[in-house]
Amino acid sequence: MKSDKSDSLKGALYGAAIGDALGAPFEFDTPVPPEPFSYVKGHAFYKEDLSGEWTDDTAQLLCLIRARAAVKSLEEFPKAFAKELVYWFQTDGRGCGLLTNRVLSDVAFPHFPLEVAHDAWVESGRNSAPNGAVMRTAGAILAHGAVLEKRWETLKLTELACQVTHADPRCLVSCKAVNIALSYVINFGQDGFSPLKGALEHGVDVVPQPDKHWFEALTLLELQLPTQAGFTYKCAGAGFWALRQLDNRGISGGNFRQILKELILAGGDTDTNAAVAGALLGGALGFKNLPKDLIRGLKRKEELEEGLALCYKEVV
Repeated sequence: MKSDKSDSLKGALYGAAIGDALGAPFEFDTPVPPEPFSYVKGHAFYKEDLSGEWTDDTAQLLCLIRARAAVKSLEEFPKAFAKELVYWFQTDGRGCGLLTNRVLSDVAFPHFPLEVAHDAWVESGRNSAPNGAVMRTAGAILAHGAVLEKRWETLKLTELACQVTHADPRCLVSCKAVNIALSYVINFGQDGFSPLKGALEHGVDVVPQPDKHWFEALTLLELQLPTQAGFTYKCAGAGFWALRQLDNRGISGGNFRQILKELILAGGDTDTNAAVAGALLGGALGFKNLPKDLIRGLKRKEELEEGLALCYKEVV
């Protein structure tokens, strides 16, 4: 197991959780983050002290990792993932999106997760593509240790993890694109910072038509628009924007913090956008380069470490 790759895996998971926790208090609100930028109390919806507390984005990512570790074959994965999601939904469930709530509430979901999710999408007029799958998609890369030899198996896991709750093809494309890029930065480091380089060079067969949102400037993404804030392509675009900034500004924990600050200031679904961006930035930077105060202030690190232990078993 290469220490640098282990550090990148840890950086991706902690980066996702840190972004989630930084953005949570400002979700669908007007962000006024403190100086210096760090965790704050409160939440736009729950009015709880969420200082350093990650939310459903990271919780579902960990559900994905645990579900993959619990089964021997991908055929078994959807039901295992459904079981993990239902348990989380029944014991916590805070922040659960409307579509995910609809799917997880169906009594048939534990037995027929893919079918229930597809039916929910059909009922939406085949036009429901929120960001509830892409927010957790990094878990598929981490669950397989970003091992390149498992590329096709990891893409299949990405697909199933998405379709367990989100059947819209746009959700699937977003998840694959983000995970191809994440795998690329974990394995190749600085050369992978160009946000779609991995997708274009290594995944053209699975992401043949990159969406325009993935190349937009932050202001053009218009993340704050209420009717579009949760669109899966915008969330992926936010992650790719963040990765481009790291390429432009250089490798440092200060840039990690500043990029996430600018993203959260853009408003909208701040925790989800920052979770996706945080995973990509953390995978590129590695854990050792993440700001130490953000790591210290992060809650429930023991759960992250338990998830990491399952990921490290896959690294060769």
